[in-house]
Amino acid sequence: MKKILAVFLVMFSLLGLVSCGEKLEWPDGKLGNIIPQMDGVKGEIGYENVESLYITLEDISGNQYLNYIEECKTKGFSVDIFEDSDSFTAFNNDGYKIDISYFSSGDMWITVDAPISMSNFNWPNSDIAKLLPEPSSNYGKIEWEADYGFVIYVGNTTKAEYKDYVEAVYALGFTVDYNKGDDYFYADNVDGYSVSLKYEGFNTMFVRIDEPEENESETNSRNNNSNNSTENNDSNNNSDNGNNNNTNSGELVNGMRPEFKEAMDSYEAFFDEYCTFMKKYNSSSNPTSMLSDYMNFISRYTEAMTKLNEISDDEMNNAELLYYTEVMARINQKLLDIN
Repeated sequence: MKKILAVFLVMFSLLGLVSCGEKLEWPDGKLGNIIPQMDGVKGEIGYENVESLYITLEDISGNQYLNYIEECKTKGFSVDIFEDSDSFTAFNNDGYKIDISYFSSGDMWITVDAPISMSNFNWPNSDIAKLLPEPSSNYGKIEWEADYGFVIYVGNTTKAEYKDYVEAVYALGFTVDYNKGDDYFYADNVDGYSVSLKYEGFNTMFVRIDEPEENESETNSRNNNSNNSTENNDSNNNSDNGNNNNTNSGELVNGMRPEFKEAMDSYEAFFDEYCTFMKKYNSSSNPTSMLSDYMNFISRYTEAMTKLNEISDDEMNNAELLYYTEVMARINQKLLDIN
C-alpha cells in the first residue's frame, strides 16, 4: 500500500498551483542540469528526486516560453516532439522526458522524468491477459499485474508498431465506447473489460487492462460472502481457543472495519473533488484566483492520508483488500481521464 500511496502523493504535489513569488534557486540535481536554466525568474520546486522534477514558474511572458522551448531543443530534447501554442513535450537521446505547460496567466510548469527502467519480461499468463495480443517486444516494465488487470510499459515499440497493436486489440473485440487518437486508444469489449493504450514516446507503449466494474449488488454479495467467511473463521477460532474475538460481525460494514471504509471513502472523495478542480483549473484564465480551493485540498488531503496511513497491508481482511483494490482502480482511471 505504501508504494501506491507514494505515487498518489507525487500526483498530489501537482496541486502546487500558486508559486511563492520569490526568486527561484534553480535545482542543481541531475534532472535540473539536463534542462536549460532560467535565471532571475520567480517560482518554486514542487518536488525533486532521482526520477522526477517538477518546477512551477510565474510571470513568464509568451516570448520567454517560446525561447525556452528553443533552448530545450538545442539542449537535445528533439525526439518525439509534441508542440502547440501552450505545451511542449519531448525526449532526449537518453530517454529523459520534459513536459512544459504554459498558461495565459503567466504560469509555466516544467516536469522532467527520468527514463523508465526496463528489462526483458514475460507476458502475464492470467486469463485477463489472454484477452489481448502479446506485443512483438518483450522488453519493458511490468508496473503491476493481478488476475483483475495489469499495467505494462512495452519498450522497443515504434509508433507504427503501436498503431498495429491498436488495430490488433480492436480486432479482438475492444470496440465498445472506443476513443481513439493518434497516440491513444480507450475501449471496452462486450463483457465490460476495459483497455487503455498509449504511445508514450521514445519507442514506449503503455498497456493497461481492467476487469469490469462490479455493480452494487455484486459488490455487496461478494463482501457479504467474505463477511460470512470471516464470521465462520472467528467462530471456529473462538471455539478452538475458548476466547472471545474483539471484532464481531456487528462491528463490520460489508465485512470491513468502519474506520477502514471511512478512510477509503474519504480518500476517493478527495480525488473526485481533485479531478473536478483540475478540469476547472485547466480551463481557467485566472488560475491564481483559485487559491482558497487549493488550501481546502491541502486540508482534505492531509486528513485522508492520516486515516489511510494508519492502516497497514497485513491488517486487511479479504473484503477490505477487495474494496481497497476497487477504490484505487477507480481513482487511477479518473486520474488517467483528466491527464
